[in-house]
Amino acid sequence: VSYSSPISEISQCIIHLKNVLALKDCKRAHIFTTYSLKCCNCRKLVALFYLFSYAIGVQNDFKIMSKKLLVIALPIMLQNLISSSLSFVDTLMIGQLGQEHIAAVGIANQVYFLISLFFFGIVSGTSIFLSQYYGSGEYSKMRKTMAISFSICLIGSVIMALFSFFYPEFIINFFSEDPPVVYYGVEYMKYVAFSYIFAAVSSTLSIGFRSISKAQLPLAITFISLTTNAIGNYLLIFGIGPFPELGV
Repeated sequence: VSYSSPISEISQCIIHLKNVLALKDCKRAHIFTTYSLKCCNCRKLVALFYLFSYAIGVQNDFKIMSKKLLVIALPIMLQNLISSSLSFVDTLMIGQLGQEHIAAVGIANQVYFLISLFFFGIVSGTSIFLSQYYGSGEYSKMRKTMAISFSICLIGSVIMALFSFFYPEFIINFFSEDPPVVYYGVEYMKYVAFSYIFAAVSSTLSIGFRSISKAQLPLAITFISLTTNAIGNYLLIFGIGPFPELGV
């Protein structure tokens, strides 16, 4: 095809461009093999347009995905930060009672650390299946997966809670034989033993909400628990006002 003037060349390019825009995206991507464009300038024009539109699409997709990622990831990061602050607040307040008290609480919390690893392994595997089933709309399988995960975590927590409640001396003696540390550690472990059951419920439900893009609810609950824990620690550890002084 020969062009008699620049005006006719530009007109022909516009015609070809309109034809290209009428094609589907998949055909537009293979325009140089599936559509006849004999004008070199027209091929450049179409190529630049396609690359520009593709870049804009990728940029928009990146912005959309970034917003969606932040909606899920930011509450999870804040929840983990708050969860870490729980132990920090406990250590800060217990540390004012003495070295034996803080050593006893630290040893007793090793059991909670182990049971937390157990919960983490179960719910991490569960979250993969929940996300897949939620994306495919298989809600009945989601309920079955949640039930299995909840049962395993609950059974493990009950076993550990009973063992920690009835045999706390056996556990504490693995780490220390200092009589004051053993005494305070046994006393503390008997109180916190049954909290493992609530931790199992909390871990399972938290990962369930995260898997369906509702991470804000676990964050709110964790924030409430941190506030309640801090206030309760201050009032009951030191015996502020009408509250009894319970120590560890």
